[in-house]
Amino acid sequence: MEPQRHQVQERVEKGEMTQEQADRAEEFMASSSIMLFTGVVGAIVVVTIAVFGAPLILWLIVKFAFKAPAGYKKILEVYGLSSLIGILSAIVTLIMMHLFDSVRATPGASLLLMSDFDYNSFAHKFIASLNILTIWQTAVFGMGVAKVSNKSLGTGMMVSFGLWLIWVILSASVGLGIG
Repeated sequence: MEPQRHQVQERVEKGEMTQEQADRAEEFMASSSIMLFTGVVGAIVVVTIAVFGAPLILWLIVKFAFKAPAGYKKILEVYGLSSLIGILSAIVTLIMMHLFDSVRATPGASLLLMSDFDYNSFAHKFIASLNILTIWQTAVFGMGVAKVSNKSLGTGMMVSFGLWLIWVILSASVGLGIG
């Protein structure tokens, strides 16, 4: 909720809303069962799309760009196995957020920006996405792509890191804040 609070505070500073309205909005965000329901349903939808949709797109890229014989199930397997590192990353990140008392505390370059992170800065969002565990996960996925497509390790890494870089640039541009 930190980005929403930041946006509300910016509106107060610009004079678009009073501090009283901002306090009521923050109260609503914190206590609303609608927000809770939306968050739960949204998480289920996003996770489902991420688990099955991302490998589908990756499979199409591998199938048509590399003309690889690997099926969707193999790419799903590679994606799922590399996602185990993502689970580790989430656990480490949660521990770091608790220890540093900041949502910007992740195992990566965001540690450099924790105290003065600017939500409107593309560079800050890009730097924050440079997470050592995400890079490890991307490398493992690249190795898996190389193996199932019968291509060189360099080709698999190029595809994996190329797609990761595109994702990071798009998400930082749009403001998703995920890398």
